[in-house]
Amino acid sequence: MGDRLRVARTAEFAGYDSTMAEPRVRNLRAVLRPTYPQSEEQLGSTDLNAWTALRPMTADGSPIPGRSPITNLYLNTGHGALGRAMACGPGKAAADVICGRAAGVDLAGFEYRG
Repeated sequence: MGDRLRVARTAEFAGYDSTMAEPRVRNLRAVLRPTYPQSEEQLGSTDLNAWTALRPMTADGSPIPGRSPITNLYLNTGHGALGRAMACGPGKAAADVICGRAAGVDLAGFEYRG
């Protein structure tokens, strides 16, 4: 990410708590050291930016792409910790629905179930 290294690894069921616990930061550092030993110098830097984000997740991790019950609200959510990896395919399907095209995949079973 530019001249910065993004290290991500954990997911937890925490409700709406977006606090980044210090033990998780220590764990990420411990995992980073053997993978990128040259980063040791940077690990002591005060330029560390630890953050968390809320990642909506369905019970089985399946995405919810497409139309919602609210007019003009379309979804591409439910991926949990795999959002960055899985968002493109369901995002394309949601874009197809928004544009009035047939989705490139069968969305049966992935519709909003709220």
